[in-house]
Amino acid sequence: MWCRRSCALSVLLLISFCAAVPAGADDFVESWYMSRGRSNLEIENYKAAIEAFEKVVERDPGNREAMRSLGIAYEKQGLKDKAIEQFDLYLGRWDDDADIAFAQARALEWSRYAYREKDMLKYYRMGLKRKNDPAMRLRYATHLARHKDTSQEAVAQYDKVLETQPRNAEAHRGLAKAYAWLGQNDLALYHANLARQQTKRESGDLTALRQDMSKGREPAVEGVMGVLAQPEKPYELYGFRMGTRGKFDITPFTTTKVEVGAEHFWNSSESRSGAYLSLGNQVRFNPSNRFDAVLEYHGAPRGDGLAYKFEYAYEGESFSIRPGVKREFRYDSFAALAGSRSSGQLVGLARSTQFYSEVAFDVAALHVTVTPFVGWVTAEQVKIPNYRCRFGSRTAGKSRASIFSISLTTGRIRGDYSRASESRSQGGTSVRRCLSIRFPGWRQRIGWRTRTSSIFPPVPLSNISMRRRSQPCSASAATRTWPIPNIFPSLGSSR
Repeated sequence: MWCRRSCALSVLLLISFCAAVPAGADDFVESWYMSRGRSNLEIENYKAAIEAFEKVVERDPGNREAMRSLGIAYEKQGLKDKAIEQFDLYLGRWDDDADIAFAQARALEWSRYAYREKDMLKYYRMGLKRKNDPAMRLRYATHLARHKDTSQEAVAQYDKVLETQPRNAEAHRGLAKAYAWLGQNDLALYHANLARQQTKRESGDLTALRQDMSKGREPAVEGVMGVLAQPEKPYELYGFRMGTRGKFDITPFTTTKVEVGAEHFWNSSESRSGAYLSLGNQVRFNPSNRFDAVLEYHGAPRGDGLAYKFEYAYEGESFSIRPGVKREFRYDSFAALAGSRSSGQLVGLARSTQFYSEVAFDVAALHVTVTPFVGWVTAEQVKIPNYRCRFGSRTAGKSRASIFSISLTTGRIRGDYSRASESRSQGGTSVRRCLSIRFPGWRQRIGWRTRTSSIFPPVPLSNISMRRRSQPCSASAATRTWPIPNIFPSLGSSR
């Protein structure tokens, strides 16, 4: 019994020994080849190193060191295709090796592997995920900036480079090109100027870019002249204005305009002259958002020569909104504009203040513009001329207006509707409605304008003197005014 047990134990030990010997031999062989490969790689005998590492990989495809070292040996030996193929296999299993990922990305930059551009970008992303290398990030951003559809991602990568290297000229140069792709010309010019400051010699492509982005931004000075003729009595008003206007950009994001000159206004009995000054500035936050400000002072009126306009604008692809506030002179008559002392006391000096918001959007084939606004008109002791009633002459103080307008455009045909209501501090209201249509090629609109009033006499203060109760809505019958000019008429993405 004991003899049988002893024989069985001996057999089991023999089997275990026989099984252990081959395994140990394989480990020994693999270790020997690894040692041989390392030694030959160190002494730059790449051919022998390749043979050794290939043996290891053949025996154990999961040996990470052998897979990595074999790719390096292929590359050192000049076997570019084999090295790239080997690193593809290696990075497919271990994606946490930033150095090999960067090396593989740079290898795929060769024009021979242009068809593998997406793989090249993938390996750059793989490496940057594990290691923040500004040089590699700059190369990655440069490749992204070559295509418009990846320019936005390129901007993000360049910004990360500038977080650690704010004076990196290549990053500023790349940002200038990327922003130019995206149509953000202000930012493109800004970074092009910074790139120029950080380099001793400007490259030709950067010079061309700066010149292209600077078109229309050059400092300019021009003469301006305006003539006003309004012979219809009692709204008689004539005027002449001459001055000089200058424009300059202090930064790529701002445009400033200055206008200075002299003006002269008169009617059949009075006249006024004086100098005027207009300051305008626009700040562009991005291609869709900007802020405009205009401040004017005129010396011709008998006091109260201040006018202004402040407007914020957002312009999207199919929606835009422009809220703002403005204070304007009324050019309805000489008394309204400059004030009159023909009666012995100051009369007129009408000034209107409006809060408004212009909203435009597209609905199918229609372009809709809605402009609601509210405001008021003030004047100095205005008496309504050429009208007397049983209550005697009426003196106007202040009036407040609420106006709603809407425009519909389809093709080249445009329709407009507006409704204005005005109330006076002494009581009474006035409501005016206007409906008009303009056809292609027509200089004038056709339509109707009506007014209902509980004010006696039924005259809006903004007109200063009496108007007809109803009149055709045409260009010739429209109120003739010189409003505060929009000194930035076409400033948008093209800037």
